[in-house]
Amino acid sequence: SAAGHVNPSLPLARGLVARGWRVDFLATAQFEGAISDTGATFCDRDKVCKEHGGIEDVTKMVIATAQEYGDPPPQWWLNFGSIAASQLLPVYLSWFKAEMPQLVVYCPVLCQVA
Repeated sequence: SAAGHVNPSLPLARGLVARGWRVDFLATAQFEGAISDTGATFCDRDKVCKEHGGIEDVTKMVIATAQEYGDPPPQWWLNFGSIAASQLLPVYLSWFKAEMPQLVVYCPVLCQVA
């Protein structure tokens, strides 16, 4: 679960909303309720990736890259950042261009693309 990466940012989202900021929070569906409770707008990662990059399911894409890469899991994890970046960076850039955010906050561990 990514709870340890998402939950620490929820008070920040709540605080930004309280100060009048529009907060769009990109995450997986399991966090929709917690994100909505902050007043932020939940944006489904899989829907964004499908709309802006044709990736139907990010989790399946990640698993497929592990199988395509073929090296032992430790080697694959060392290279995953660049594998994910090559596929997800264009998607996120397209979404950012559409949303035109003034500020982007992200978890550098969970989102290697950032």
